Amino acid sequence: MRQLNSNDKLFAFLTVITVIFMIALFRVQVDVAYNEMAVPGEPQTSQTQTETTQQTTTSYIVTTKQPVSETAPVQTTETTINTSTSETEAPAFTGAWVKNLFKAYGKDLTLTLNAETHNQYTIATNTRYEYTVYHREKEAGLFILDLYELNSGDIYYCMRMDSFRTIPSALNVELYLETDSTYEYRYFSYPKGRDNMTSVLEGPFHSEETPYESPYKIYIESPVFSMVASSVNAYEKLEHGILRDLTDKSSVIQIHKDYITAELPIKKGRLTEQWGVFSKEQLVDFSNENTYSVAKIADYSRFRKWSMDGQYYITPSSYTPSGNDCFYKNTAHHVGEVFLRTQGRYFDAMSIVALYTAISDQTQDGIWPTEPESNWLREDYGIYESFYDTRFNTDAGLFLIRGWRKWKDPAFLASARAYGDYLVDFAMTHHFETENGGFLVWDYTDKDFALLPTHVSLNHLVTEMNFLYELYIDTDEPVYMLIADKIKLAVRDTYQDWPKPNKDLWYAYMKDGSYGRDDYVNLTLKDLKYSQQLFLKLHGETDPRFAYLIQSKESYLKAHNLPLY
Repeated sequence: MRQLNSNDKLFAFLTVITVIFMIALFRVQVDVAYNEMAVPGEPQTSQTQTETTQQTTTSYIVTTKQPVSETAPVQTTETTINTSTSETEAPAFTGAWVKNLFKAYGKDLTLTLNAETHNQYTIATNTRYEYTVYHREKEAGLFILDLYELNSGDIYYCMRMDSFRTIPSALNVELYLETDSTYEYRYFSYPKGRDNMTSVLEGPFHSEETPYESPYKIYIESPVFSMVASSVNAYEKLEHGILRDLTDKSSVIQIHKDYITAELPIKKGRLTEQWGVFSKEQLVDFSNENTYSVAKIADYSRFRKWSMDGQYYITPSSYTPSGNDCFYKNTAHHVGEVFLRTQGRYFDAMSIVALYTAISDQTQDGIWPTEPESNWLREDYGIYESFYDTRFNTDAGLFLIRGWRKWKDPAFLASARAYGDYLVDFAMTHHFETENGGFLVWDYTDKDFALLPTHVSLNHLVTEMNFLYELYIDTDEPVYMLIADKIKLAVRDTYQDWPKPNKDLWYAYMKDGSYGRDDYVNLTLKDLKYSQQLFLKLHGETDPRFAYLIQSKESYLKAHNLPLY
């Protein structure tokens, strides 16, 4: 064999170098082609790479949803991808994006995922995404998207932009639902202001002939989907959790083929929200008289509000701050309880969401504080903001018991028991004692649960008793029956003192031992009749002293042509 001379060796070396250079060049060309084929702003899930260059780099979060398991915790994968950009390329997507679910973005905005939580319930799956929103690297607010996927297949969502400062950009949200741009819609208008008794059902309108532009909650029907959607509500955040409704700043969502869009302005001190329920079946049947009546009276539009953390009522004049456009969170969930008894998929969905909202809003003590300050509670009893109201809390407890009986989620009964245990302790320590040992339980206490004697309203007292009897029926826990009997004894001991000379009932037993204030028209009467039903169920007979109070109240109402129920 011929020996390689120096020229041969040099040729071989150059050949190897040339091959290596061609391979490297080929790989660079493949990478460039791969990047050019990528959809701008959409993450590449097949690989994660970080490039160190002199060019600008931006980051965004890709959240991968895993199947929910009843036995194992949900696993969430977060991948940070850095994408190189140049001056001639489109800037990288810096918003929030979850495939097949939603996208949130805006000019000069960057969103960073703070938390993604999953809750698997008996009748629904809840997922919540929380993002910090940055404008040019400065914190501008918090964006939250709350989703419930119901076992029925229907979907509830609520999106919120909580703004910390004012910026020129708005947050644009695309939510991917199987919608269509052609549909019919209705809404309740309010020609006399925030009065649900005089609201008027408008429509149906066809979206192509009369586009949806009025900032009211709308009821949508089409051959392919049904939807109830709020306007994009704008609120000014006031002290003690009160929201001022900025109706003139509200807007509407846009409904497209397979998605909806909402624009959420970012203004300091404002909260902007939009929520809805989506279904492939009819949500609200307006041909049903009862359905129409409930939708009208309980319309979450102008007279009441639904928010991510519950129902809001117009603040009474005795609250601080107050006003016809100011709303406070009412923890009783009265509307949810009405929806629980109303036929229709929309009412089912909203009652379920309200039940889970009540659970998540419950404190470790088992209660739901009223956040605003009541002027008369402050002046009469030295009770300030974030106080305990026995009526609102006990109504919430009854709502949870009834939710448990309809939907069979043990979480509802557990929450009701947590409140029941608190009420038992409260009743044993915060009461006036009657001659035979009955408990006249005080209506209120402050956030420190101080021993501050207040008046005792008959409607509060009877409702506490009714709740404890109902809780006993579902739990067989003797202490609930024991305290309910103590309250019943207090009413029996004082039954002759409650009627006024005109046969109406006094509102309350005052802390000085007198009776005072005017009673509601028929609220207390309803509570007393409900008690008689429970006595019959538990003891096989009604109570004659409760019957005496009912007869007295009814005779007053009849004499003054007032409704009995």
